[in-house]
Amino acid sequence: MKQLNLFRNSLLALLICSAGIVNAQTKHPLAFGAVGTLASNYYQDYVGVRFEVLSPVSVAGDKQYSYAWTNSWGTPVTTPLVNKQIIMPQAGDSLATSAVTVDMTGKIALVYRGGNYFSQKAAACYAAGAIAVVIVNNAPNGVIGMSAGTTFTGCPVFMITKADGDAIDAKYHDGIAGDTARMTITLWGLGNTYDLGLINQGYSLYHDYAIPYSQLTSGINPLAYKGVNGAFVANFGTADPGQTTLYSTTTFYPNSGSSSVVHSDSTKLSSFPASDSIWAFYGPEFNMTGITSGDGRITTKYTIKTATPDQYLGDDTLSTSFYLTDSLYSKSRYDFVNHHPIASFFEEPALGTTAPTGDHYLWGPMYYIAKGGGYFDTVQFTMVSNTDTGHIISSISGVSVYFFKWVDGIDTLDNFMQTNELELVAIGQKNFPSTNSNPADTSGGYFNAVVLDSNGINLVKVDSNSWYFIAPDLENGWYAGLDGNINAYPRTYGTFNFGTIEYPSTMWPGGWNDGSGPLQSYAGYGMSPTTFGGTSLLSSVDSVIFSTQKGLVPAIAFTTTSYVPDTSKTAVKNVNQAFQNFTIFPNPASDVVNGSVSFNDPAGVVSYTILNSAGQVVAKEKHTGVQLNDKYTYSTEKLANGSYYMVVSSNGKEMFKKFVVLR
Repeated sequence: MKQLNLFRNSLLALLICSAGIVNAQTKHPLAFGAVGTLASNYYQDYVGVRFEVLSPVSVAGDKQYSYAWTNSWGTPVTTPLVNKQIIMPQAGDSLATSAVTVDMTGKIALVYRGGNYFSQKAAACYAAGAIAVVIVNNAPNGVIGMSAGTTFTGCPVFMITKADGDAIDAKYHDGIAGDTARMTITLWGLGNTYDLGLINQGYSLYHDYAIPYSQLTSGINPLAYKGVNGAFVANFGTADPGQTTLYSTTTFYPNSGSSSVVHSDSTKLSSFPASDSIWAFYGPEFNMTGITSGDGRITTKYTIKTATPDQYLGDDTLSTSFYLTDSLYSKSRYDFVNHHPIASFFEEPALGTTAPTGDHYLWGPMYYIAKGGGYFDTVQFTMVSNTDTGHIISSISGVSVYFFKWVDGIDTLDNFMQTNELELVAIGQKNFPSTNSNPADTSGGYFNAVVLDSNGINLVKVDSNSWYFIAPDLENGWYAGLDGNINAYPRTYGTFNFGTIEYPSTMWPGGWNDGSGPLQSYAGYGMSPTTFGGTSLLSSVDSVIFSTQKGLVPAIAFTTTSYVPDTSKTAVKNVNQAFQNFTIFPNPASDVVNGSVSFNDPAGVVSYTILNSAGQVVAKEKHTGVQLNDKYTYSTEKLANGSYYMVVSSNGKEMFKKFVVLR
């Protein structure tokens, strides 16, 4: 029942290919009239359904959700559900596994996951009068996609996180009058005349969610680490409220000691026409240097103020944070208690059926490291299978996580990642023993892998002022774990307005919809910066469709260390290379390239992978029954001139070498 949908189309592709939507974006959303069909739900395309808990205050706010909506499962939101009370099934059956006996007429049902199909729960609540059903996940890893056991189209069905659901459930059962939560689920506005709001997930984040505090010490001011405060603000009302100001305050809260304001700014708009639904507010870039007191949290608080009093204040203020650590980097949210990145859903690109990208893909975050000198230590990732029974890992023996260093200008100096600009510098290898010996290794789990160099030993140095692309090698049918909650696009848009480009992640090995073409961050292949109301940097398009970019942040974290082991006292595995010998010839290659490997012990199964310098899997081949020596021959006739890598895997060990195709 996990979300296994294919990649959502890129932003620019939607704008180019949907001419009707582009033309309509200059109108206020209220001009669209009735919505709710699968063909033209403009509101949902723009900002997604607004899902908010209004009260009590302790549980109020925008909530992360997943939404059931197909031709035979769930229904679209067509009528705003404003300030509706929640209700739960009878005592002892919070799962709604049987007929609901309480009267739910005109209320929003809150039930827990488990016991039966999502559609059966929804049907039971709908039969008792519910106007919408909210299902609480019983697992702590966010929300998932919901499948239907039977056809149900009675009312909208949502899922929220266990943390949010448990908090609402506790208020519902605390016996205090007025503590029963009230929710609003709407496509756009609440019917107010004056109503501006910060769009959920429409606020600028920092480069990383977690970053070592040593990266922000005095004197380190790279463009990638600039603070960019800004947010997308929508006019959910029917009239212009006059001058609008977005205030931003960034504060450092050390784990020990007093807090301090790092930066504050404000951005004004003289008027907010109802005919322009969304405007982007961005303050100046700023440095966050001199923070030397160690671990802590940096929080930016955004507040909207208007000349005319706002009639709904619930979305006028929000805060976003990132964390300073001793050695951890994480682009996605991170669970500091259980020590792993957080993934809320899983997706894969729409892979083709032909080489080089038809069977495997690499998708991961881009990290900038300002201050190097240490060593890569451990990489963490997560994934899920669509085929392994019970999600027990049985179809693969291991997963490689590749570390590429990106150097712009090897091809063309243009701020875009292109062929020949990626250098493979390290591999993290996660091996999966048989399910009999390790049944806990299930897909959707969080996995740690030690980072190794080209010889299969450790000590891979981290360079200063460098970009690193880090991604697991996943095959068709395996889905990458994504944050699912945070949205990297607003920062991408903001940095573009300052003349730089932010890389939250490399999107995928190919074009925006089918897995073909090179892995590049060109405008047509990823999160293209697109203008908002009245601005003409690229065009006059308003209300960009950015809701499809929410959550597309791979949940891949890693740690570094400045500690240099004493190799004279370490185990043999830290000194000897993985295999007795590994050579590539001829190099440069013109027609064929050969890999010759010698092993210390009988190898059994040996896998070979060819990667290009654009982060694509070119070819894979597996040899079985290998003893102490093996040879792999690959025809290079279809390869363009350039740099490539051959990776050899056997018995949980790996080595790789670079070769060049030159004709």
